[in-house]
Amino acid sequence: MIHIDLDNPATYVWLIIYFIPGIIASIRRHRNSVPIGILNFFLGWTIIGWIATLAWAFSKDTKRGEDVMSEKVKHTSGPWIAAPYSSVVGAPVVSASGRPIATVTYFKIGDGFENHDKESAANGRLIAAAPEMLAALRVVAGSDNWRCFVDEEWDIVNDAISKAEGRT
Repeated sequence: MIHIDLDNPATYVWLIIYFIPGIIASIRRHRNSVPIGILNFFLGWTIIGWIATLAWAFSKDTKRGEDVMSEKVKHTSGPWIAAPYSSVVGAPVVSASGRPIATVTYFKIGDGFENHDKESAANGRLIAAAPEMLAALRVVAGSDNWRCFVDEEWDIVNDAISKAEGRT
């Protein structure tokens, strides 16, 4: 019977070394990180299995920008324009061809909303910038310089793209 000494720090070092292929695949967001992890778990004890899963983890088959970039646009293509604010219609957002995209309206309810015209206009500009912001996030997600971000930052980028594309 195999005895694993959990009081020995070397045990944890060996466990980390054993699972390095799966860890690397996960960190790199490899498209096949789950199969790599499973094979690493079952075949990592063989030198060939460990080296094969490590090589697979370093392959370029990652989920960065190519998945996002291949998505078809499901919204009216940009640029969108925030039209001047009007007290009658609010802050309209239109496509370059003049097609209505959205209207930011404001209903004054009570006191304390003195800047509603400016706020509605600012919200209209934010909505109008959405196609350019989505395109910028797609560029970031597709960049080869991903090592400068930590997982939490990538989650923010990917969550924003997913939200814009209706996948959340």
